[in-house]
Amino acid sequence: MSIFLQPDRQYNANGVMVKEYLITNHNPNRITMPSKRTKPLLGITIHNTGAIKASSGTTMAEQYTRATINGNMNSVRVHFYVDDKEAWQNLPLDWQGWHAADGNGDGNTATIAIECIGDSKEAEDNAARLTAWLLKKYSMNTAHVYTHTYWLNVRDGRGLQLSKDDRCVLKHSYKTCPIYIIPHWIDFIKAVNKYVGGTQTENLPKDEPIQDKPAVIQYAVSPDRNVITVYKYSTHKDKRVSTHFQVKEFADFNGRRANELYSDNVKIHNKLIYLLEQLFAELCCKYIIVNSGYRTVEHEKAIGNADGHGYHTSGRAADITCYGQDGKPIDAETVCIALEKLGANGIAYINERSVHVDTRSRSVKWFGDESRGISLKSIGYEHFIDYFAQFKKGV
Repeated sequence: MSIFLQPDRQYNANGVMVKEYLITNHNPNRITMPSKRTKPLLGITIHNTGAIKASSGTTMAEQYTRATINGNMNSVRVHFYVDDKEAWQNLPLDWQGWHAADGNGDGNTATIAIECIGDSKEAEDNAARLTAWLLKKYSMNTAHVYTHTYWLNVRDGRGLQLSKDDRCVLKHSYKTCPIYIIPHWIDFIKAVNKYVGGTQTENLPKDEPIQDKPAVIQYAVSPDRNVITVYKYSTHKDKRVSTHFQVKEFADFNGRRANELYSDNVKIHNKLIYLLEQLFAELCCKYIIVNSGYRTVEHEKAIGNADGHGYHTSGRAADITCYGQDGKPIDAETVCIALEKLGANGIAYINERSVHVDTRSRSVKWFGDESRGISLKSIGYEHFIDYFAQFKKGV
């Protein structure tokens, strides 16, 4: 019996052979899924992912689809994987995806995602053909084709004065995607136009999503700064430090005595909040629970940290549990891998639901497993994905 997936049907999309294998119908490992789209379709989002060595008898697009079903793509859910040979459709076209790192913004909830595999001309041409086929199917033009980076800029309120295509290529510190296509984005758009069969002028009409306020994350302190703010719980407990977090979530409560605080002060590093909001979007969370945020020196000593100092005492750390759109906890392995992807330098697996994250600098980078009392580096691992492949939790 072949280990390769067998499509439920095949169809030709503008010269691209599309193999349909909807993961909503094939989910033996019960991976989490997005839901049906509730907003009007706004367009198509283009991504790039790295080329992989395809096994004999299959293609990269099939292997990425299989990796998704097996839970190896973390929370990423796209509609199409496209390589130099063919495309595999993973999601129904009337479903949302998880691909734009904008949470419940329009990238995830209102666009169809095409993941172009590798940097070959053939793969890019197939992506252009498929994009054109979708545009014609939904009576749209290339003013409705976006980059992943576009939605990151919308999320963070960047480039409001720019045209759609300039915003598509505006660099973002989190990610440049589609990394291989962005350097010649306009040429890609021209190729799509050629396959659509028209000669539309770009940026007309102006694209509506620019003013999409719900996708923009609000911060009490700009992420461009680097400051630790001391709030008073008694007067600021309900203050929002960002769209999804409030001061009271980081307060230092005495777990042994209900509603008793170690201190009225609540220290919060603005870079920690920015990182948590990035994680919120990356994993398409419904909410994130902060199990422990700021701690006083007294508290640190009480839980066994002899010198009473650490990243919690300076407001630069949080122990968290992330919850998916289904209201269930996202496993801590997935959270650790996502935080590493986002560039966090202080991460620790606590248990199957909980993760520690802090804003330490790269020079003192530390990845650990508190359940085993070790650092990854001490046993020869640099990355969580490799560590978890060897030491799978709960086994």
